[in-house]
Amino acid sequence: MMRKLINSALALTVFTALSGTALAATEVQSTTAGQRMGYVSVTGATTLDEAVNKLADKASQAGATEFKVTSAGGNNKLYATAILFK
Repeated sequence: MMRKLINSALALTVFTALSGTALAATEVQSTTAGQRMGYVSVTGATTLDEAVNKLADKASQAGATEFKVTSAGGNNKLYATAILFK
């Protein structure tokens, strides 16, 4: 019984890890063949990496599979925008 419970817990952990990865949006450098589905923007980031990570989070929440950063800038607080693709 304990072995079955451990195997079930392990399978659930693997499934959860894989499904979370599959839903994350991927940053692309060039326009993809995917369908354009909109835009997102973020503000208040302190580094470019933080801005891109925030864009990735927003893209995933919107159901996008890919996003392309279209602009980024600022001084102490950065902003960034991206196009979303399905």
